[in-house]
Amino acid sequence: MTSTTPDEIRADIEATRAQLGHDLDELSDRVSPHKVAERTAAGVKDKVAGAGSALKPKLDEAALRARGSAGHAAAVAQETAHRQLDAHPQVADALHRTTATAGSAVTIGREKATQTATAGRAKAGALVTAGRDRARENPRAAGSAAGGAAVLGVVAALVARRRRRRRAGDI
Repeated sequence: MTSTTPDEIRADIEATRAQLGHDLDELSDRVSPHKVAERTAAGVKDKVAGAGSALKPKLDEAALRARGSAGHAAAVAQETAHRQLDAHPQVADALHRTTATAGSAVTIGREKATQTATAGRAKAGALVTAGRDRARENPRAAGSAAGGAAVLGVVAALVARRRRRRRAGDI
């Protein structure tokens, strides 16, 4: 398209300049390091997201198979243990005796702990009474007797607390 008038030539030059400016802007966006990095990062994110969503069903399936295998292995182990106990009654008897002995030991331990705590309380009570008697006889000794009784009271409380925890299975 050939222009003949100066106004047409100026308009043609302005249109060419505008198009050239637009083309330069587009080209600078394409080669700008910041824009290149953004496009590269977006592409990597898309690929990783696509790989992750493609991998998730495979991982879920593998986890399901692993759970099934573990459950099967546990069932086989339990069945094998029962068969071995059935095949060897002396082992089963020993196992039952061991369980009973352990239960007896726990019961005896509880009884002894109760006896010890009761004796400790009685001794603490006797010491408190003796401390009171001494305090009446000698007011200066009252402070040391009260201190000893307080210490024994704390010890008795700690022993009782430990015994309760052992009964509950915390220790």
